[in-house]
Amino acid sequence: MSITKEKRQKLILLVEDNSTTAFIETALLEKNGFKVICANTGEAAVEFVLRSPDINLVLMDINLGDGMDGIDAAKIILKTRDIPLIFLSSHTETEIIEKTEGITSYGYVVKNFVDALLIASIKMAFRLFDAHMKEKEYQAFRSRIFENSTLPIVVMETEKYRFIDCNPAAATAYGYSSVEETLGKTPFDVSAPVQYDKEPSSDKAVKFIKSAMAEGCTVFEWLHKRPDGTMWDAEVHLTHFRSEEKDYLQFTLIDITSRKRIEEELKKKINPYFNETSHIKKSLLLI
Repeated sequence: MSITKEKRQKLILLVEDNSTTAFIETALLEKNGFKVICANTGEAAVEFVLRSPDINLVLMDINLGDGMDGIDAAKIILKTRDIPLIFLSSHTETEIIEKTEGITSYGYVVKNFVDALLIASIKMAFRLFDAHMKEKEYQAFRSRIFENSTLPIVVMETEKYRFIDCNPAAATAYGYSSVEETLGKTPFDVSAPVQYDKEPSSDKAVKFIKSAMAEGCTVFEWLHKRPDGTMWDAEVHLTHFRSEEKDYLQFTLIDITSRKRIEEELKKKINPYFNETSHIKKSLLLI
């Protein structure tokens, strides 16, 4: 049997109080390309994990004689490290198996197993752990982008249009003191009564939401209102996405209040000119 480089790099902690069983299981694991270190008590297993960061997986017997049993040792280990852990036991009682399921999701192998079953369980545990770590890294990356962004970002469910997540920048932009105070609000709670074209915000918002749901995304300008009555303008980038078979909307806000105010001032300056020109034209026509 060929041994891959990946297997040679995997170090397994085998926790087994029976020396004969430990010898047999160690031989099986080494035959399949794994490195093995052994502990014969729960206390020793915890100590190994605490001082050996190279351990990639724990095979934990439940009955370990006097002292700490495998279940208690597993609880301590998993509080200390995020590591795949498989229980090995001669117990087949439902209550014992269910108890271990609440501790680890990587497996439970009954002793007197077929060799291939243990190896397959270990391989599956490594695959599950790799997927778990990738998801964890993604969530950490997303959290850094989301939480630290200076742009307000909001996630909204599409049934009642409630905010289910937002970053601190969004809470500040909306005029609330915290993220918690912002969650549960809807676009109607943070909008001016009417928009630039005098259409009610409640009607116009639904149109943009339907557009994003149909097209995937849409960009528009929106007049907001804070709890203290302050009006502010934003360019809204509204995006539709699905997660776990549910629809959501995420929008990013770019504050354009200063730009809008400048535009309003320019209109006030330009309009009198146009009005005067129009008046002159009308006078010439009368002549």
